[in-house]
Amino acid sequence: MLLAAASMEPEGYQAFRLWLLRAVHGAFKLADSSEHLGDAEWLTPNVFEHGEDLLILADHGSEYSWGLLAFTVENGALERLPFPRMAGIATGDAANLTGPGSNVLPDLSVYWEDHEFVVEFPGDLLEDPGARTQRLWCRTGGQLIVIRGLHDAWRIENAVPHVSNPVDESRWICGS
Repeated sequence: MLLAAASMEPEGYQAFRLWLLRAVHGAFKLADSSEHLGDAEWLTPNVFEHGEDLLILADHGSEYSWGLLAFTVENGALERLPFPRMAGIATGDAANLTGPGSNVLPDLSVYWEDHEFVVEFPGDLLEDPGARTQRLWCRTGGQLIVIRGLHDAWRIENAVPHVSNPVDESRWICGS
């Protein structure tokens, strides 16, 4: 049995990391851990599995979501996946108080289809929220945005990139 958990560094370093724990004789033992994940104030991992394939999606951020991180377990070790760092779009007072990104984990669905994981998002998304490379992805035809793949190959479907200006928050609206 494997368990993914997140915590601050015990040595007092203010950084989160993902811990992979393995049950051994009724006790959990450290199997592996991720690199330090910057100065995030939270890291919330969610584990999805299909047979031997495992997908860990973790939202992380500080005043706003910095997007999802993705990991898998290969040969007993955590491996970071090149999954796009996506977040929801904070609106109204939330955007004014905290910043552009909001946690999408509560709203997404994950399932297995055609030998790959499928992650569905009900709304428009920000890629790399808060970064200079931030980009808005707009749903096409009212469909769910889908990111599908496994290990090193992920692709975005049912969405088109929208040129956004991180300084002008009014442009974070699809169709404008």
